[in-house]
Parts: sequence; C-alpha cells; structure tokens
Amino acid sequence: MGDSMTEAGIWPARLAEKLQCNVHRHCKGGLGMLEIVDGGVGAEGNLAPLSSELVRPMDLIIFYAGYNNRGIPDGIPGECYSPENQTGITIAGMMQYCINRIYEELRKAENLSCRLLIVTPHCAGRYPYIDADGYGEFPAGTGRTMESLSGRMKEVAQRNNIAVCDLWHNSGINKYTWSIYGACREEANENYSPFLLDPLGNPVSMERVSYERGKTYYQKRNGAVVLEEYTDITPYPYNGDQLHCSREGYYLIGDLIAGVVKKMFGE
Repeated sequence: MGDSMTEAGIWPARLAEKLQCNVHRHCKGGLGMLEIVDGGVGAEGNLAPLSSELVRPMDLIIFYAGYNNRGIPDGIPGECYSPENQTGITIAGMMQYCINRIYEELRKAENLSCRLLIVTPHCAGRYPYIDADGYGEFPAGTGRTMESLSGRMKEVAQRNNIAVCDLWHNSGINKYTWSIYGACREEANENYSPFLLDPLGNPVSMERVSYERGKTYYQKRNGAVVLEEYTDITPYPYNGDQLHCSREGYYLIGDLIAGVVKKMFGE
C-alpha cells in the first residue's frame, strides 16, 4: 500500500524476486496516508478504498506512505484522526487511523493472522513539488522534517506492536548518495532560475521563487534573456527530482524491505 514510490512498481517487483512471492499493489501517486486506506484521486486516476475482499487473501500488508503528508503537524502518539469531526489531523493521528482501518478490514475478512509492516519514508532530497530536502523544515520554521515525520510513524507503529522498516535511519540514502539513488543525478534543473530575474537576467532578490502556472518569468536561454509563460504545475521546477528513486534506489528499498520481512516474519 502506498503512493508514487510504490506505483512505480520497481521495489515491489524486487521484493517479489527476493522473497519469491506474489505482490499485489494498492497505490496511487500523489496520495497521502488517509487516501491510501479510504480511497482518493491520484495523479494517475482513482484508488478505491481498502476493502475486506482485497485483504482477505493476504499474508502480509506493507504500508509505505507519508511522502505526501509533509508539512502536517507531527502530533502525539495516542491521537487518532476522526473523519466525522476532522480532528487528529496529524502524522500520529493519521498513522493510528490507517492502522485501525487496515485491521478493521482484516477483521471483516476474518484474516487477523495477516501480518502488517509499516515502512517509513527515506531521507529524500528536494524535488519540484517541495523546496526542502529531508533534513530541512517544511514549512520553514515549524520544526517539521522528514525525520520527525518518519519518527512519529515509527512511534505509532511500535505503540501498536507492529513491525517497522525504518528507511529514514537505515537505507543509506542521504545527502551524499542522492546522486546515485535519486531519480535525477543532479540536484538542480538548470532550465529554470530559482530566483526572479529582471529583464537583464539578474536576480531581483535571493529569495527562492515559487512558480505559478500561467504567469511569466524571465529565463536565460542560449545566452539571451527571454520572457516565458510557465505552463507546468510544479512550483519548484528548478529542483531535480531527488525524492523519487533511480532503479538502484528502488532496488535498495526493495532489498531492505525484503530483509526486514525475513527477519521479522521468517521465510
């Protein structure tokens, strides 16, 4: 169960290869934790809610999410999201809700012997949707980082006596290795300026700009400065994608998850 990291299909295929098992994916890019269990509209279409029919034949459920929940307060273990009252909208609250929902469907399916593994996000670099790497605060000044998000997910899982694969601390994906394991080898996309430019191509300020679709921006093109309309939807196109992974990165994640499955649950 997951988002675009899972929808890419590479680490699940690696897991199937390593464990010699069948892997079914319940995922859509762009979805957060709640949408992964309750259904939602992702970048590539709709994801149906988790159901008892889906979980009935499963021996193991791997819940790997959180990337699209950055910026939400971390919360406190013991909180639980309430869809009726719209309370508990924190990482801790949503993680607890997702665990409850998974076990709700397993109970309906009479499959409570199915094991559950929570996988935390890894330490990601910047990418076109968020102008902060895994070490940085997002939003700025809040103290919320990918480490605090991953840590809260881990705490809630352990509070529920559920196994955890801690990619944040154990994957080896970090600021030194993003050029190997990130989707883009380079951290910057030189086609776009991170700063507003004047007609001469000089930065108006050193504050990094958030691009808006339909607006025009000066860019340097082949030695000239041109005014262009921005037609994409990503606010930070000057960032290379070092959140998603290269094939090597996805293989590494698949290998790590397979190793934890073997260690925790046996062959």
